[in-house]
Amino acid sequence: MKRMMIFSFATMFIFLLGCNQPADVNALLKNAESRDNLYSAILDDHELTMELMEKMMSNDHAKMMMMNSKEMMKMMMGNKEMMKMMGQDGDAMAQMMEGMMGNHQMMG
Repeated sequence: MKRMMIFSFATMFIFLLGCNQPADVNALLKNAESRDNLYSAILDDHELTMELMEKMMSNDHAKMMMMNSKEMMKMMMGNKEMMKMMGQDGDAMAQMMEGMMGNHQMMG
């Protein structure tokens, strides 16, 4: 009986340890369905979306990708609130203008 209780306790302990394992981010992102669920969860939450936008604006690679996207630039230029926000951030505006000037496809 004592062995059975020890075995049961050990089994429950191992099971509970397995439940507490953090999700591997790379494995989560490799799965298209879980990646789509993650995107939806972020985009459906205002605070998370704002945090994502801040992270993207502080990442050089993400900024360059946005600046090289004609659709993104048209959307930003057509959005008065976005232009107001960019106007308040002189560094971001300068970087955007520098990127636009350096991108001959966008300028002509």
